[in-house]
Amino acid sequence: MHNRKNVEVFCYALSVNDGTEWRQRIQSEAEHFVDVSAMSLDAIAKMINEDKIHILVNLNGYTKVGGNSFMFFLVFKLHN
Repeated sequence: MHNRKNVEVFCYALSVNDGTEWRQRIQSEAEHFVDVSAMSLDAIAKMINEDKIHILVNLNGYTKVGGNSFMFFLVFKLHN
């Protein structure tokens, strides 16, 4: 997957835990997993900024909670 000596994985869940195997697998394999579904966009952006994230990828696409508009807002908040 990736060299854990060079890459640290953070996962921010935009939706509540649905109990699926996929969610549990991601949660157990990521070094950092945070359910941010109840947080404001400002609070999420602040957390991601404080975590010093270099690359941010949205795995939900257009059909899930937040969508890509959330990502654009987040990038704007992080860099302004």
